Amino acid sequence: MPHCRLTICSILACICFGAKVPEEKVREIEEVLKDIMMMTTPKLADFLPALTPLFRGQIKKARRLRKRQMECILPLVRARREFVESGGRRGGAMEWEMVSEVGEAYVDSLLVKEVEGKGRLGDEELVTLCSEVMSAGTDTSATAIEWAMMHLVIDQSAQERLYDEVKMTEGRITEEDVEKMAYLSAVVKETLRRHPPSHFVLSHAATRDAELGGYRVPAAASVEFYTAWLTQDPDLWKSPEEWRPERFMEGGEGWETDVTGTKGVRMMPFGVGRRICPAASLGMLHVQLMLANMVREFKWVAPPGEKVDTTETFAFTVVMKNSLRAVIHERDSMVLSATMGKIDVYGQK
Repeated sequence: MPHCRLTICSILACICFGAKVPEEKVREIEEVLKDIMMMTTPKLADFLPALTPLFRGQIKKARRLRKRQMECILPLVRARREFVESGGRRGGAMEWEMVSEVGEAYVDSLLVKEVEGKGRLGDEELVTLCSEVMSAGTDTSATAIEWAMMHLVIDQSAQERLYDEVKMTEGRITEEDVEKMAYLSAVVKETLRRHPPSHFVLSHAATRDAELGGYRVPAAASVEFYTAWLTQDPDLWKSPEEWRPERFMEGGEGWETDVTGTKGVRMMPFGVGRRICPAASLGMLHVQLMLANMVREFKWVAPPGEKVDTTETFAFTVVMKNSLRAVIHERDSMVLSATMGKIDVYGQK
């Protein structure tokens, strides 16, 4: 998975800053963002503020991490600001190569944003907003890719069916190409159904006293929604514990299911309503493009004598407890052994 995370983080860094960011810098960004995600997972003091004094060590650690975050990302913000203020003039002493025109990068829209009564956004706010985009997109997309590859390693017939679809595209696979790939879409949707990135959405609170399912919910009570309940409900899905992409093909029970929840909520990998993930379509595109390329170029199988470990664990999102291990056969000539984090060539086919 680290290779997937690095690739997606690199794409998102380019979207945010409009720059070609070198691999070493992307690794630094990805490491900082990963540490922030783990730091911001719910703690006991979040629910019992009276215990905050007992977590002073965590507070100091958070401040040090914030300093690292500013030192890592602020130079990119400043470089883009300089590029924008110069009218898009390239060259000179600029550290990073700008590949997007003025107005095309995400941070460009933030640089000109006026907050009523406060003026332009400050450096701290710019760093936080860009970090949120890269962090949210990197972790969820990489996790979805690893779960999908795990199932494709286990189910070789599904992998070959997907290969038969993606191999029809010659040259670079584009956004327009993946939009036509029905089985690829089904594989991604079924993976998100079976393994929603998070089993909980943002906390809500009851605005008034209410009764739900025979239970009294008092006003101001914290309301947590367990999203995985939907995808495990046998009243909504046939054999919900099975990973079966065909359910999202024409004629399957998931054929008309809308993952955004606008036509009824049967799954909600991106949330629903006003708080739905604003980059849901971008995340789907990243996952589809990477899966299409990975399966077109390589055949993925389990290592000889090993059984794929499907155990889940929580690490901000719900991930594989042990990273996927696979043997990779290049579709033409080479044989590779790999985990999602490391690839080693060890012989010929």
